[in-house]
Amino acid sequence: TGLTDPVTTIVRPHVEGGFVADGWGGLHPFRVGGAGSTISPASSGPYWRSWDIVRGVALLPSGIGGYVLDGLGGLHGFAVGENLNPPPVYGAPYWRNWDIARGAAILPDGSGGYVVDGFGGINRFAIGGGTLPQGSSGSPYWNNWDVVRDITLMGNTGGYIVDLYGGVHRFAIGTNAMPPAATGSPYWNNWDIARGIELIRGGNGGYVLDAWGGMHTFGAGGSKPAAAIGNPYWIGWKIAQGIAG
Repeated sequence: TGLTDPVTTIVRPHVEGGFVADGWGGLHPFRVGGAGSTISPASSGPYWRSWDIVRGVALLPSGIGGYVLDGLGGLHGFAVGENLNPPPVYGAPYWRNWDIARGAAILPDGSGGYVVDGFGGINRFAIGGGTLPQGSSGSPYWNNWDVVRDITLMGNTGGYIVDLYGGVHRFAIGTNAMPPAATGSPYWNNWDIARGIELIRGGNGGYVLDAWGGMHTFGAGGSKPAAAIGNPYWIGWKIAQGIAG
């Protein structure tokens, strides 16, 4: 159903799906199972042809757009369909000349979110007039080892980060309890191939993205979700870099 706010008209049918981001900034829609229709294409956003600099993507809960994360921590807005670009972000980390940003996720109210770095540091940012979200706790940290690849949120209470081998690790937000442990997620021992993680709406399962574009289901306090449909796949080319839905 359509939603209206003072800025723009949001047209979003019932869609279970999202985008896979490639390393150049291309955003490729996918859907989940047979539910609804495919999400509208991204209509704006950055693109760095032949430069593998994108490290993540995050979609606003309204579905009007989101942000592409570059390796230095820059968050670049994009629109979905005929919507306007989202507002700028504030307080996000930026590592000039250091490719260490690895993933981004947005809170359910759209007021802000988190950028995870390669060591596992979870860094806050605000969107538009929002305030910085609460800090996180309980997540692992690998000092001086670039091991983390993405972050996803379970509502506003906690979430998960994924490491380069596909290991899924929990964290809490504020004083909330830790989310349930992930089950059934893929693991590629000693192979740096995992690139993204995303929970489905409702938060009881999701997908781990590999660098070729493969999307692998896992549970998080519930059964695994349906398989993704229409996601891109680049066999033998490590160009997939993030997932958002």
